Amino acid sequence: MHEKAMFITEVNTLVVSDLHIGKTAYFRKKGIALPFSEKDTTIEKLKILIEKQKPAVILFLGDLFHSFDESLIPQFQECLSCFPEIKTILVKGNHDVFPEVLYQQLQLEVMDFWHYHSLMFSHEPLEYIEEGKYNIAGHIHPAVRVTGKGRQSMRLPCFYFGKSLALMPAFGYFTGAKTIIPSKGEHVFVLGDGMIFPMKNP
Repeated sequence: MHEKAMFITEVNTLVVSDLHIGKTAYFRKKGIALPFSEKDTTIEKLKILIEKQKPAVILFLGDLFHSFDESLIPQFQECLSCFPEIKTILVKGNHDVFPEVLYQQLQLEVMDFWHYHSLMFSHEPLEYIEEGKYNIAGHIHPAVRVTGKGRQSMRLPCFYFGKSLALMPAFGYFTGAKTIIPSKGEHVFVLGDGMIFPMKNP
């Protein structure tokens, strides 16, 4: 899915990772001026995606909010209130530091991991992956450098699929990214210009 999200058709579940809501506000408080409103980017993009996919469940794969700031609650709650029939689950990430009562206010079921058959969803990649299991994680914000015919290059977000680990791109805007170099046998799908396309590996 080119919207930096994953959809599990069998259980009608939308998976998004690393929204980092409030990161732009956090940087503004640090004196860094930014030219856009995050409410019009990350949250609005999420709302549009939900309307398009109509999931029964939304799985947030960690780092839903960037920092502890209660002023962020109403704008996110406004988005979720448009879809009261949808179950929402948060796999807790390292930035998810709100008190439990605020997650309850958002009607988020908070857990450390989420399983679906052999798939194990976590925020950070698991240190140990049981034989026959496959880990899908966020946290890394993977990206690859793509070079054009004119030697121009750009870094683009991607989905990464290794032997036992997959990494999801950060859904949020202005989240930063870590450049990865895939090895032989690993698969990368690059996101750019509203499209998703496979990257050729050596």
